[in-house]
Amino acid sequence: MTRSSLCTYTRITSNRSRGRGGNRVCKITPHYMCAAWSGKQCADYFASTARQASSNYCIGVNGDIAMSVDEDDRAWTSASGWNDRQAITIECGNIARGALTEATWNALVALCVDICRRYGFRLSYDGTRNGSLTEHRMFASTDCPGPYLHANMAHLAEVVNAQLDGADAPSATPASPTQLVVDGYWGRETTLRLQELLGCPYRDGVISYQWAGDAWRHEACTSFQHDSSGEGSVTIARLQQRIGVTADGLCGKDTINALIKRYQPVSGATVLDGKLDAGSITVKAMQRAINRGEL
Repeated sequence: MTRSSLCTYTRITSNRSRGRGGNRVCKITPHYMCAAWSGKQCADYFASTARQASSNYCIGVNGDIAMSVDEDDRAWTSASGWNDRQAITIECGNIARGALTEATWNALVALCVDICRRYGFRLSYDGTRNGSLTEHRMFASTDCPGPYLHANMAHLAEVVNAQLDGADAPSATPASPTQLVVDGYWGRETTLRLQELLGCPYRDGVISYQWAGDAWRHEACTSFQHDSSGEGSVTIARLQQRIGVTADGLCGKDTINALIKRYQPVSGATVLDGKLDAGSITVKAMQRAINRGEL
């Protein structure tokens, strides 16, 4: 087994491919958990889930580092066998808006420095899969590693390379992303923040599987995807549970009216009309609440 000396917990998952197909480790791919978990919690999750998902390492919000997949093996992390056969993949616990705690950031930097030293490469980030620092979003339609890490990938490479050159550790934690623009449109960023607050298992900035017949109700909802499946969205189902309506995952008349009623005291809405118009005052009120870390 090959693992970092920084690792404090190991639980190997069966969700992996043995070996790396003859490829050497020459990349690092940080991800975000979409959860304020410890590294141990994440490794335990990968060991027990039926999902075909894993990572080599998991870093918790308290900075602990757990191993889920031996460095000698390929983890199932980035929706790309090509990338994962070359990369050490790292899931990072996060707080609001995908931001990392100081402990998580410092542990990520330390682990990257350790990996680079042992495998003999430096980090380069150019926004493409050609760099030695890559992102899940380069290989799949996903927001991962979230707005915080995405905005700080070049900085991560800079800090890690500086420490490889002898700079002192730890580094300063980058600032969190800015808050939502309160514009009354339920777009991708609003959905991402909502998914974080609700603890959704997938955070992609999309409200999927909404009834096509309800599209006229969703003029403000630019992140909604409509079809005739009736499957519904996990995000909407969790929101419905929070606001006390039937959790069917479909943002229909009753759900919209419950949202309007919930935010009436601050939005000034006067009509329960079962729709969210462009620039919706109800969506604006919800965005303000999300910016406070509330619903």
